[in-house]
Amino acid sequence: MTREGQPAADMFTDPIASTSSGPAARNWTPGGRGRVPGELGVWVLIGGELLIFGLVFIVFGYERAQQIETFRIAQSTMHLTYGAVDTLLLLTSSVFVAWGVIALRDHQPRWSARLFAAAIACGLMFVVSKYAEWSDMLTVGHDPFANSFFMFYFVLTTIHLTHLIAGLAVLIGMCRIARTPNPTARALCHIESGACFWHLVDLIWIILFTLLYLVR
Repeated sequence: MTREGQPAADMFTDPIASTSSGPAARNWTPGGRGRVPGELGVWVLIGGELLIFGLVFIVFGYERAQQIETFRIAQSTMHLTYGAVDTLLLLTSSVFVAWGVIALRDHQPRWSARLFAAAIACGLMFVVSKYAEWSDMLTVGHDPFANSFFMFYFVLTTIHLTHLIAGLAVLIGMCRIARTPNPTARALCHIESGACFWHLVDLIWIILFTLLYLVR
């Protein structure tokens, strides 16, 4: 029960779901225990993305084993500060997103929107940081054609940056939903799906940071 005596499930009443004949729609409870957050489709997407990136990481590991000295020398020129700052930005953004989802579940849409906006700011700072790092690397001749390591570096970070920009678009949509008066249960489900995708972007970067900057 809420503080006003209204059942929690009724606070996010979805007019579409409530008229559906399916039992899943009738029993859908936002933030309910034992329920996987978000929609099934987003988890299929996450699984596919992890599979693809996993295969690429395996190829990276194989090439590294074949060219250990080349990769070692190339990695020694990496700016660890950039990678650490990027990691901190994305971890912070994920915390903001998680808090934003919790705030919306607690019926604080205005606070939720502000938290999502803070996550967007972190994402934009990541883009700026990555642009600065790329510029520094290209200036000293570390382009994708320098060797296999830098080819992997630019390909992987470009693919990740594409996902991050898509994630920023998702976060903007989440802000708009959070500002909607009386968000429905379906709206909260969309928010959770977007949060899951953003956490995926964060997870992929943590793996990239480990492979590209830390592993020797």
